[in-house]
Amino acid sequence: MVADHLCTVGVTLIEIPAAPPTYTLNSTVTRFPTQALKDALLSQVQRIVPLVKIQPLQSGYPAIYVSDRRCTVGGQLYQARLVDFDGIQQGMGGESDDASFTFGNADRVMRDLANDVDLYRASIEFSLFHVGQGIKLDLWKGDIVNWSLDAGPEFKVTAADGL
Repeated sequence: MVADHLCTVGVTLIEIPAAPPTYTLNSTVTRFPTQALKDALLSQVQRIVPLVKIQPLQSGYPAIYVSDRRCTVGGQLYQARLVDFDGIQQGMGGESDDASFTFGNADRVMRDLANDVDLYRASIEFSLFHVGQGIKLDLWKGDIVNWSLDAGPEFKVTAADGL
């Protein structure tokens, strides 16, 4: 009977640095890694940061830079908004390659962004930054084809590569 009335409580402690980490960008490659990056990827330990750039079609509207952590890469500040990404792939069948991104929206900043600018057909780019080599791999690029949000803390975006 006692087991039915017991509960557990957990606490996760997260260190928040006084200043976001700053990484030097040594080079940028598109879709295919250089030999230096291939060699670095053979290491047992990897530090890779996902990066997303959203560029609305509205003339003069600035690009939005987000990641899964607040950091500066090559002088560009990325805000900590990226919660999840899925479906990034390249097919050879001629069909469109779709991707989905989930951004944090607990403070309703992404909702306000969607109200401020039309995100439909905005360009979205997904890159991976290898911290050890300082190389940014521009892996995927497409256009936002749909976005949705509800009363919850997530803002979901669906994108296609446009083929």
